[in-house]
Amino acid sequence: MSIKIAVSARVVPVFAIVLCAFLAAPVVQAQITAEDFIVRAEQRAERGDYQGAVEDFTSAIRLEPTNADAYVGRAYARSELKDYRGAIEDFTQAVGVNPTSADLYLGRAEMRAALEDYPGALVDFDQAIALDPTNAEVFIARAEVRAALNDDPGAIADFTQALGLQQHAGAFAGRGAARSRQGDNAGALDDLNRAIGLDPRNAEAVKERGAVRFRLNDNQGAIQDFTTAIGLNASDADSFFNRGLVRQTLGDRAGARQDMGSALDLYNRQGNAAGAQSAREILADLQGP
Repeated sequence: MSIKIAVSARVVPVFAIVLCAFLAAPVVQAQITAEDFIVRAEQRAERGDYQGAVEDFTSAIRLEPTNADAYVGRAYARSELKDYRGAIEDFTQAVGVNPTSADLYLGRAEMRAALEDYPGALVDFDQAIALDPTNAEVFIARAEVRAALNDDPGAIADFTQALGLQQHAGAFAGRGAARSRQGDNAGALDDLNRAIGLDPRNAEAVKERGAVRFRLNDNQGAIQDFTTAIGLNASDADSFFNRGLVRQTLGDRAGARQDMGSALDLYNRQGNAAGAQSAREILADLQGP
Protein backbone atom coordinates (compact mmCIF):
# COMPACT_ATOMS: atom_id res chain seq x y z
CA MET A 1 0.00 0.00 0.00
CA SER A 2 1.42 3.43 -0.95
CA ILE A 3 1.52 6.11 1.64
CA LYS A 4 -0.36 9.23 0.73
CA ILE A 5 0.29 12.61 2.32
CA ALA A 6 -2.71 14.76 2.73
CA VAL A 7 -2.20 18.44 1.87
CA SER A 8 -4.37 20.85 3.69
CA ALA A 9 -6.48 23.02 1.46
CA ARG A 10 -5.32 25.98 3.52
CA VAL A 11 -1.62 25.64 2.54
CA VAL A 12 -1.93 26.77 -1.08
CA PRO A 13 -3.82 29.97 -0.39
CA VAL A 14 -1.34 30.95 2.34
CA PHE A 15 1.63 30.28 0.03
CA ALA A 16 -0.01 32.28 -2.71
CA ILE A 17 -0.53 35.22 -0.38
CA VAL A 18 3.13 35.17 0.67
CA LEU A 19 4.31 34.95 -2.95
CA CYS A 20 2.07 37.79 -4.04
CA ALA A 21 3.31 39.94 -1.18
CA PHE A 22 6.94 39.23 -2.18
CA LEU A 23 6.32 40.09 -5.81
CA ALA A 24 4.53 43.27 -4.91
CA ALA A 25 7.34 44.53 -2.63
CA PRO A 26 9.41 47.37 -4.12
CA VAL A 27 12.87 46.35 -5.41
CA VAL A 28 15.60 48.10 -3.42
CA GLN A 29 18.58 49.07 -5.59
CA ALA A 30 22.03 49.92 -4.24
CA GLN A 31 22.49 53.68 -4.36
CA ILE A 32 25.62 54.94 -6.15
CA THR A 33 27.69 57.06 -3.79
CA ALA A 34 30.12 59.88 -4.41
CA GLU A 35 32.95 57.48 -3.57
CA ASP A 36 31.73 55.09 -6.29
CA PHE A 37 31.93 57.89 -8.85
CA ILE A 38 35.40 58.86 -7.63
CA VAL A 39 36.67 55.29 -7.93
CA ARG A 40 35.31 54.99 -11.46
CA ALA A 41 36.70 58.41 -12.38
CA GLU A 42 40.17 57.38 -11.24
CA GLN A 43 39.92 54.18 -13.28
CA ARG A 44 38.93 56.19 -16.34
CA ALA A 45 41.80 58.60 -15.81
CA GLU A 46 44.24 55.67 -15.59
CA ARG A 47 42.97 54.52 -19.01
CA GLY A 48 43.43 58.01 -20.44
CA ASP A 49 39.71 58.77 -20.58
CA TYR A 50 40.02 62.18 -18.97
CA GLN A 51 36.71 63.50 -20.26
CA GLY A 52 34.92 60.52 -18.75
CA ALA A 53 36.84 61.10 -15.52
CA VAL A 54 35.70 64.74 -15.44
CA GLU A 55 32.09 63.61 -15.84
CA ASP A 56 32.34 61.11 -12.97
CA PHE A 57 34.10 63.57 -10.66
CA THR A 58 31.33 66.05 -11.48
CA SER A 59 28.70 63.47 -10.50
CA ALA A 60 30.55 62.91 -7.22
CA ILE A 61 30.57 66.66 -6.56
CA ARG A 62 26.82 66.88 -7.18
CA LEU A 63 26.31 64.28 -4.47
CA GLU A 64 28.90 65.74 -2.09
CA PRO A 65 29.65 69.42 -2.87
CA THR A 66 32.29 69.56 -0.12
CA ASN A 67 34.30 66.52 -1.22
CA ALA A 68 37.81 67.95 -1.71
CA ASP A 69 39.10 64.73 -3.29
CA ALA A 70 36.55 65.01 -6.08
CA TYR A 71 37.58 68.59 -6.83
CA VAL A 72 41.27 67.66 -6.86
CA GLY A 73 40.66 64.66 -9.09
CA ARG A 74 38.65 66.76 -11.52
CA ALA A 75 41.34 69.45 -11.47
CA TYR A 76 44.03 67.01 -12.57
CA ALA A 77 41.76 65.45 -15.19
CA ARG A 78 41.03 68.92 -16.54
CA SER A 79 44.73 69.72 -16.61
CA GLU A 80 45.29 66.68 -18.83
CA LEU A 81 42.72 68.21 -21.19
CA LYS A 82 44.64 71.54 -21.03
CA ASP A 83 41.70 73.14 -19.22
CA TYR A 84 43.95 74.93 -16.74
CA ARG A 85 41.39 77.58 -15.85
CA GLY A 86 38.88 74.90 -14.92
CA ALA A 87 41.58 73.17 -12.89
CA ILE A 88 42.32 76.40 -11.02
CA GLU A 89 38.61 76.75 -10.19
CA ASP A 90 38.58 73.20 -8.81
CA PHE A 91 41.67 73.73 -6.69
CA THR A 92 40.11 76.92 -5.36
CA GLN A 93 37.00 74.97 -4.34
CA ALA A 94 39.21 72.35 -2.67
CA VAL A 95 41.15 75.06 -0.82
CA GLY A 96 37.84 76.38 0.47
CA VAL A 97 37.14 72.94 1.93
CA ASN A 98 40.65 72.32 3.26
CA PRO A 99 42.59 75.61 3.54
CA THR A 100 45.52 74.08 5.44
CA SER A 101 46.60 71.62 2.73
CA ALA A 102 49.94 72.63 1.18
CA ASP A 103 49.35 70.21 -1.70
CA LEU A 104 46.26 72.14 -2.82
CA TYR A 105 48.16 75.41 -3.06
CA LEU A 106 50.96 73.60 -4.88
CA GLY A 107 48.49 72.14 -7.37
CA ARG A 108 46.87 75.50 -8.03
CA ALA A 109 50.29 77.14 -8.39
CA GLU A 110 51.26 74.60 -11.06
CA MET A 111 48.08 75.32 -13.00
CA ARG A 112 48.71 79.06 -12.80
CA ALA A 113 52.28 78.54 -13.99
CA ALA A 114 50.93 76.54 -16.94
CA LEU A 115 48.94 79.65 -17.90
CA GLU A 116 52.10 81.77 -17.35
CA ASP A 117 50.42 83.54 -14.45
CA TYR A 118 53.74 83.57 -12.64
CA PRO A 119 52.88 86.22 -10.02
CA GLY A 120 49.76 84.25 -9.05
CA ALA A 121 51.78 81.04 -8.98
CA LEU A 122 54.34 82.62 -6.65
CA VAL A 123 51.60 83.61 -4.20
CA ASP A 124 50.39 80.01 -4.05
CA PHE A 125 53.92 78.59 -3.79
CA ASP A 126 54.59 80.96 -0.88
CA GLN A 127 51.46 79.71 0.89
CA ALA A 128 52.37 76.07 0.24
CA ILE A 129 55.84 76.63 1.72
CA ALA A 130 54.39 78.42 4.72
CA LEU A 131 52.20 75.37 5.39
CA ASP A 132 54.92 72.79 4.67
CA PRO A 133 58.49 74.11 4.56
CA THR A 134 59.92 70.57 4.27
CA ASN A 135 58.67 69.80 0.74
CA ALA A 136 61.62 70.06 -1.67
CA GLU A 137 59.32 69.81 -4.70
CA VAL A 138 57.64 73.12 -3.81
CA PHE A 139 60.98 74.94 -3.64
CA ILE A 140 61.97 73.43 -7.00
CA ALA A 141 58.70 74.47 -8.61
CA ARG A 142 58.98 78.01 -7.22
CA ALA A 143 62.58 78.19 -8.41
CA GLU A 144 61.48 77.31 -11.95
CA VAL A 145 58.88 80.08 -11.89
CA ARG A 146 61.46 82.55 -10.61
CA ALA A 147 63.79 81.52 -13.42
CA ALA A 148 60.96 82.11 -15.91
CA LEU A 149 60.69 85.64 -14.44
CA ASN A 150 64.46 86.10 -14.98
CA ASP A 151 65.01 86.10 -11.21
CA ASP A 152 68.05 83.83 -11.27
CA PRO A 153 69.30 84.81 -7.79
CA GLY A 154 65.87 83.91 -6.37
CA ALA A 155 65.87 80.67 -8.36
CA ILE A 156 69.33 79.76 -7.06
CA ALA A 157 68.20 80.43 -3.50
CA ASP A 158 65.16 78.16 -3.92
CA PHE A 159 67.13 75.36 -5.58
CA THR A 160 69.61 75.58 -2.71
CA GLN A 161 66.76 75.30 -0.18
CA ALA A 162 65.47 72.23 -2.00
CA LEU A 163 68.91 70.62 -2.01
CA GLY A 164 69.14 71.16 1.73
CA LEU A 165 66.06 68.95 2.01
CA GLN A 166 66.79 66.38 -0.70
CA GLN A 167 69.59 65.48 -3.12
CA HIS A 168 67.59 66.04 -6.27
CA ALA A 169 68.96 65.82 -9.83
CA GLY A 170 66.47 68.39 -11.10
CA ALA A 171 67.46 70.88 -8.42
CA PHE A 172 71.17 70.51 -9.24
CA ALA A 173 70.38 70.89 -12.95
CA GLY A 174 68.17 73.93 -12.38
CA ARG A 175 70.70 75.63 -10.13
CA GLY A 176 73.46 74.81 -12.61
CA ALA A 177 71.51 76.44 -15.44
CA ALA A 178 70.80 79.52 -13.33
CA ARG A 179 74.45 79.81 -12.32
CA SER A 180 75.41 79.45 -15.97
CA ARG A 181 73.15 82.37 -16.91
CA GLN A 182 74.76 84.38 -14.11
CA GLY A 183 78.22 83.72 -15.55
CA ASP A 184 79.29 81.36 -12.75
CA ASN A 185 80.61 78.67 -15.09
CA ALA A 186 82.62 76.85 -12.40
CA GLY A 187 79.63 76.63 -10.07
CA ALA A 188 77.39 75.64 -12.96
CA LEU A 189 79.74 72.86 -14.05
CA ASP A 190 79.89 71.46 -10.52
CA ASP A 191 76.09 71.44 -10.21
CA LEU A 192 75.58 69.89 -13.64
CA ASN A 193 78.15 67.18 -12.93
CA ARG A 194 76.23 66.30 -9.77
CA ALA A 195 72.90 66.34 -11.59
CA ILE A 196 74.20 63.98 -14.27
CA GLY A 197 75.75 61.76 -11.62
CA LEU A 198 72.31 61.33 -10.07
CA ASP A 199 70.47 61.05 -13.39
CA PRO A 200 72.70 60.24 -16.39
CA ARG A 201 69.69 60.34 -18.73
CA ASN A 202 68.80 63.94 -17.96
CA ALA A 203 69.21 65.32 -21.48
CA GLU A 204 68.67 68.94 -20.43
CA ALA A 205 71.45 68.75 -17.85
CA VAL A 206 73.82 67.12 -20.34
CA LYS A 207 73.03 69.77 -22.96
CA GLU A 208 73.53 72.59 -20.44
CA ARG A 209 76.86 71.11 -19.40
CA GLY A 210 77.89 71.06 -23.05
CA ALA A 211 77.18 74.80 -23.28
CA VAL A 212 79.20 75.46 -20.13
CA ARG A 213 82.13 73.40 -21.41
CA PHE A 214 82.02 75.34 -24.68
CA ARG A 215 82.28 78.63 -22.77
CA LEU A 216 85.20 77.17 -20.82
CA ASN A 217 86.92 76.29 -24.15
CA ASP A 218 86.52 72.56 -23.54
CA ASN A 219 85.38 71.98 -27.10
CA GLN A 220 85.82 68.21 -27.17
CA GLY A 221 83.93 67.87 -23.89
CA ALA A 222 81.18 70.08 -25.33
CA ILE A 223 80.86 67.94 -28.47
CA GLN A 224 80.72 64.82 -26.32
CA ASP A 225 77.89 66.27 -24.22
CA PHE A 226 75.87 67.50 -27.19
CA THR A 227 76.26 64.11 -28.87
CA THR A 228 75.05 62.40 -25.70
CA ALA A 229 72.11 64.81 -25.45
CA ILE A 230 71.13 64.02 -29.06
CA GLY A 231 71.28 60.32 -28.24
CA LEU A 232 68.89 60.91 -25.37
CA ASN A 233 66.57 63.19 -27.34
CA ALA A 234 66.97 63.06 -31.10
CA SER A 235 64.35 65.81 -31.60
CA ASP A 236 66.34 68.40 -29.62
CA ALA A 237 67.17 70.99 -32.26
CA ASP A 238 69.25 73.05 -29.82
CA SER A 239 71.73 70.21 -29.29
CA PHE A 240 72.29 69.88 -33.04
CA PHE A 241 72.64 73.65 -33.32
CA ASN A 242 75.11 73.88 -30.44
CA ARG A 243 77.21 70.98 -31.68
CA GLY A 244 77.30 72.66 -35.07
CA LEU A 245 78.66 75.84 -33.44
CA VAL A 246 81.42 73.89 -31.71
CA ARG A 247 82.34 72.09 -34.93
CA GLN A 248 82.41 75.42 -36.75
CA THR A 249 84.79 76.75 -34.08
CA LEU A 250 87.04 73.71 -34.58
CA GLY A 251 87.04 74.22 -38.36
CA ASP A 252 84.93 71.14 -39.09
CA ARG A 253 82.77 72.88 -41.68
CA ALA A 254 81.28 69.69 -43.11
CA GLY A 255 80.24 68.47 -39.67
CA ALA A 256 78.92 71.92 -38.79
CA ARG A 257 76.83 72.04 -42.00
CA GLN A 258 75.36 68.65 -41.26
CA ASP A 259 74.41 69.65 -37.71
CA MET A 260 72.96 73.00 -38.75
CA GLY A 261 70.94 71.29 -41.47
CA SER A 262 69.49 68.90 -38.90
CA ALA A 263 68.79 71.80 -36.55
CA LEU A 264 67.08 73.79 -39.32
CA ASP A 265 64.86 70.84 -40.24
CA LEU A 266 63.83 70.29 -36.62
CA TYR A 267 63.23 73.99 -35.96
CA ASN A 268 60.99 74.18 -39.03
CA ARG A 269 59.02 71.10 -38.03
CA GLN A 270 58.62 72.43 -34.47
CA GLY A 271 57.53 75.88 -35.60
CA ASN A 272 60.54 77.64 -34.07
CA ALA A 273 60.98 80.51 -36.53
CA ALA A 274 63.74 82.26 -34.56
CA GLY A 275 65.79 79.08 -34.25
CA ALA A 276 65.31 78.29 -37.94
CA GLN A 277 66.49 81.76 -38.92
CA SER A 278 69.64 81.45 -36.79
CA ALA A 279 70.45 78.05 -38.30
CA ARG A 280 69.81 79.39 -41.80
CA GLU A 281 72.21 82.31 -41.27
CA ILE A 282 75.00 80.05 -40.01
CA LEU A 283 74.44 77.64 -42.89
CA ALA A 284 74.89 80.54 -45.28
CA ASP A 285 78.25 81.35 -43.63
CA LEU A 286 79.27 77.71 -43.95
CA GLN A 287 78.78 77.48 -47.68
CA GLY A 288 81.86 76.45 -49.62
CA PRO A 289 84.76 74.21 -48.65
